[in-house]
Amino acid sequence: MNKDRLAILYNESGEKFRDSRVGKLVKSAITSDTTKRLRDIAIDKIGLKEHEKRFLQHLSGGTVGNKPITELPEKLLTGLSISHARGAYPNKKEFINNPDNPEGLSDLGPKKVPNPNYNPNSTLLSTYAMGNETAYTLGHVQMNPNKDGSFQMTDTYNVDSNVSMGDKKYTPLVGERSDLVEGTKHIELFGKKFQIPVASRIHDVSTWLGISQDMQFDVKIPKSQIDETKKLYPNMNDLK
Repeated sequence: MNKDRLAILYNESGEKFRDSRVGKLVKSAITSDTTKRLRDIAIDKIGLKEHEKRFLQHLSGGTVGNKPITELPEKLLTGLSISHARGAYPNKKEFINNPDNPEGLSDLGPKKVPNPNYNPNSTLLSTYAMGNETAYTLGHVQMNPNKDGSFQMTDTYNVDSNVSMGDKKYTPLVGERSDLVEGTKHIELFGKKFQIPVASRIHDVSTWLGISQDMQFDVKIPKSQIDETKKLYPNMNDLK
């Protein structure tokens, strides 16, 4: 079966299941607030990392009451503060590294080129340099200043489905979602190495069942934390 037929079968069968009585009962049972409260208790007892916790919540109906996430672990708050102190705002940079000329070789043109997304007023902050837990939970976020010197971090937790690794279009059941590459497991069997995109397959199932749910972040970063980070890392701007 080719990829186009597989995608059609996946989409059509999923739509029929979600519209069926059984499909609606399954969704109601999994995504009820009672079930989600029990799920969160189990997640906390297991002691999963923040990005693992949020992925499981996304797969099974989102937050209780579909309310925004307003609190984050101290580690992630610190990561946001450090990213801010470093000036990790990619769209505020007027020039960026030329991907065709990272070493600055003269026959390939300049090492840096104009940033096509340049916007000196951009609030888009990158957390990708802050380790896997922060990067996989947040990635790029909006960091909006408040009048009292604090910042309001907002973001939507979702999984992009329109791009897969090596493909222009994602194919369910066989593709690998670019947002979920960290969930790909590498195994060796009978002397051969295989890549199994476990996270992508789990997300395919969740989407087919109709139970995956985007989640909103709306977290206040206190002014005291912003100021403390600047004191601890006074030379952060040199690391841009």
